[in-house]
Amino acid sequence: MGAQDRQPDVKRRLEFGLQQLTKAPLKPQQRLFLLRVHLLPSLCHQLILDTVTQNTLGWLDRMVRKVVKGWLRLPHDLPKSMFHARVANGGLGIPMLCSHMRIAKKDRMNRLVALLLRSSTIMQMSKCSSVETILHHTAS
Repeated sequence: MGAQDRQPDVKRRLEFGLQQLTKAPLKPQQRLFLLRVHLLPSLCHQLILDTVTQNTLGWLDRMVRKVVKGWLRLPHDLPKSMFHARVANGGLGIPMLCSHMRIAKKDRMNRLVALLLRSSTIMQMSKCSSVETILHHTAS
């Protein structure tokens, strides 16, 4: 199963989750809480591990903002920063997937490289050209 096959799966999962939250007899604040605490984190694992394009992440961000505008009856000219700013700063606290996933992927690769560099057994394996190439690409 390739990356192109999985991207629509993430889209479908988000659309289904947003539809379920919209249909549920909840207050707008409860929907927003479930979006931030349950739905978006449930997608993060797949988004970090899979090859997902920036276009897909942008589409997911736009879909979330569109639905939240409907839930909270917000004006159409509300800036993106209000959605993604922390609650303590007066925003809604919704993570921006475009930047959040890029940082999470980079952190994951940095931890993996650090683990590889600490392990002496794996360092012996790094003499292989394929592992050496992977280490070189992730380090830069």
